[in-house]
Amino acid sequence: MNQAIQFDNELAISENSVMFNAQQSGQVLPCIIGFDVLSQLAQLTGSEQVDVVNADNAAALFELLRFDIEDLAETLIKQERVNDAGEVIINC
Repeated sequence: MNQAIQFDNELAISENSVMFNAQQSGQVLPCIIGFDVLSQLAQLTGSEQVDVVNADNAAALFELLRFDIEDLAETLIKQERVNDAGEVIINC
């Protein structure tokens, strides 16, 4: 685990995505994963059969996949794949 990148436990659920924060060298980087990507990741990892991800089940599904999602975010941060708004957008 790279101590230079840390993740907090807070989640913000919107109507179609989950946002969480990474911190690297004191800079907060919002990370966003869409419900469609969350569903794809669940199917790829065999974690859970999900027909529809929505605001009601997104947080629980995110928690099941937290380590995989954080690994994806960490990889994107290391590759400096941050958009103009300072966000890390996670895609499969």
